Amino acid sequence: MPKISVITPTYNRADVLPRALKSVQRQTFQDYEHIVVDDGSSDDTEQIVSDHAHDRLRYHKLEQNRGPAAALNHGVTVARGKYISILDSDDRYVPERLEVTNRVLDAQPPRVGGVFHGAYRVDGTKSGTVRDTQTGGVHTESDFAAANVIRGHPNTMYRSSVFEQVGGYDETLESVIDYDFQLRAARQFDWFGIPDPLVIVDDGVDGIQSSPAKIRRGVERFLDKHEDTLETAQTARMYRQVGKACLELGDEQDARAAFERSIDVRAARDRPKAHYLAGRAYLRYGFGWRARSHLTESARKGTVDFKNAVLLLVSVLPVSSERSFERLKHIQETLPDLTGP
Repeated sequence: MPKISVITPTYNRADVLPRALKSVQRQTFQDYEHIVVDDGSSDDTEQIVSDHAHDRLRYHKLEQNRGPAAALNHGVTVARGKYISILDSDDRYVPERLEVTNRVLDAQPPRVGGVFHGAYRVDGTKSGTVRDTQTGGVHTESDFAAANVIRGHPNTMYRSSVFEQVGGYDETLESVIDYDFQLRAARQFDWFGIPDPLVIVDDGVDGIQSSPAKIRRGVERFLDKHEDTLETAQTARMYRQVGKACLELGDEQDARAAFERSIDVRAARDRPKAHYLAGRAYLRYGFGWRARSHLTESARKGTVDFKNAVLLLVSVLPVSSERSFERLKHIQETLPDLTGP
């Protein structure tokens, strides 16, 4: 039986799948099986897998497209490995990835259900930058209630027993599937972070994160499940995510409700910052008058600094929102950060 089962769910990604397959085949650790779950693709995915066939590669095709959570559940269900490792079809492992994660997880007590690590980002404009992931040491349920600690799937490996006890991936979610699983797992197990970036994540390939409708529905469903257990700062972040998705969809009314909720859940001392972040989002999507309202409220309640003043100024400039925001980002590189909790 293989030590590690690598699961790759895929749907119409024949153009990028080869690099994921090759990255697994080139691993320095070879005691693995690689399971590709084709979620009802209509392109050449099956042929691509056949072209890269070897004795550790297994191919499963679902009869119809059921979504990434269903594909993951199928893959883990048929897996034979002691450890489960996820690799999206548009990403790729560095050569020593399985070796390092296997060694670290082997060294952990049973209380630690899985490990995670940093990631390189490639999105067409950035190459080799390290994704902002909390790594290093043990992370518990409280850490996951406070933030989306891992921020992905391809930078994790966990014991197969975790999947069994947690109950698999939630197939009703259209986004944040990874965070939902990791948060539920953290209620029964700890996670151990490895500082090294061991996967290359391609943020430039269209997927769930490029679909605001899926983001909105997924995050709203996630909040229905978990809002009562999240820390208020994280709840506010999630509602801002809903608000941004609504603005992308042109739904200003629901965006307003989401941003107001992101402010209301915060303690009074934190609301100026919440107004600032809402105003920044409105400005990004071209709603200058809404931005002015929130930024003015932020300044009125105490968040008066140069960064906020710049935002207020940009929000009234007679230029396009895109040009305003690009100018703002350039200026803000040297300004104090106010975009945290």
